Amino acid sequence: MACCYHCLGNYPKVCELVLDTISGLQDSNPSNITDQSQINVPEGCSRHLVLTLCKESQIFPYCIKLLVASLKEKIFSGKCDDMALGHMIILLQYDWPKHTDLFHQVMQKIKAQGSLTYNFFFNYVINIDILEELALLKSIEGGKVSLDILPTSTKIIAQQRTVTRGVNKGVKEDFKMTIEKQVKRCEENVYQLVHTFLTEEKPLLIESLTK
Repeated sequence: MACCYHCLGNYPKVCELVLDTISGLQDSNPSNITDQSQINVPEGCSRHLVLTLCKESQIFPYCIKLLVASLKEKIFSGKCDDMALGHMIILLQYDWPKHTDLFHQVMQKIKAQGSLTYNFFFNYVINIDILEELALLKSIEGGKVSLDILPTSTKIIAQQRTVTRGVNKGVKEDFKMTIEKQVKRCEENVYQLVHTFLTEEKPLLIESLTK
């Protein structure tokens, strides 16, 4: 059903159905979760129906694929917002580095707009390659993109500091320390991380595709 809604361009409904499906899956062994996207389709068939086992090891990767496809439509349709960009970065960690080309397109989008505000970033992003790319974006060499991605907004941090001199330096130090903490988390189970994201942030995901 989610596929039908995707073809109709109803991405909020796709997201809702996919997240409902994920919450109802029973197989909880993350070691079995692999991408089952390599499906053989008979040649010469313009239309086909693909059936899969009702197991998390096959359904979860397909759900991620639908969410990524829906967010991609949103991001590159001219109706992009920072929330959709942030959600996409988190999901692209799953089955990394399969979607590196799409990830670099997202990075170019962020660089072109000159900023990114997404305060859930460090809750869910642990991929070293992605962390390095974001750190590069913030540097002079990477375009000095304004990144407001700390758990507490950098704007709030700046407002809370009583001495204005050195505020930017303090924010930079906070960013550097947080990046270092994330690198230490790089061995965490990505499946569990993404699964937690999809269950905990369900309303935000649906909202980002509704706007």
